[in-house]
Amino acid sequence: MADDLVIRQLTDPAELDVVAPLWKALQAHHVSLGSIDLPARDPEDSWRVRRGIYEHGLAEGAWLWVAERAGEPVGYAFVSRAGEWASWQAGPLVGLETLVVAPGERGAGIGERLLQTAKDGARSEGYTHLQVGYIEGNVRAAAFYERAGFTPVERVLGMAL
Repeated sequence: MADDLVIRQLTDPAELDVVAPLWKALQAHHVSLGSIDLPARDPEDSWRVRRGIYEHGLAEGAWLWVAERAGEPVGYAFVSRAGEWASWQAGPLVGLETLVVAPGERGAGIGERLLQTAKDGARSEGYTHLQVGYIEGNVRAAAFYERAGFTPVERVLGMAL
């Protein structure tokens, strides 16, 4: 099924809305996990915030790759330039900010292809390390990233003030 998949780099911020339905599906999944005790944003407001992050990131040299089947987006990966770790000599670092595959397309290798594209793109620009985070309780994401070779580096905690 992934044979007719095309992955292209999205560079024009005017095109960002093509991935809005995928972001909204991911946000709904995040909310469904129930692991964060905060009120959820309305999907449109969530997209407004995420779109702003993507616009800013693209202006700063981030990458967004879209996986398409028959011209329709079925997944995407957004990678930002993250600098370097201050505590370790590890070389330049990028962050996989978003990796999402449409619910009906999961398990077809699209996530693996997007991750490989992100890794190849970062390597070609001289980056040596990739980091990723996921919402607490997202066991499928945790398993995916562990299978891909990611290992724990830090734990991020949050609290209301």
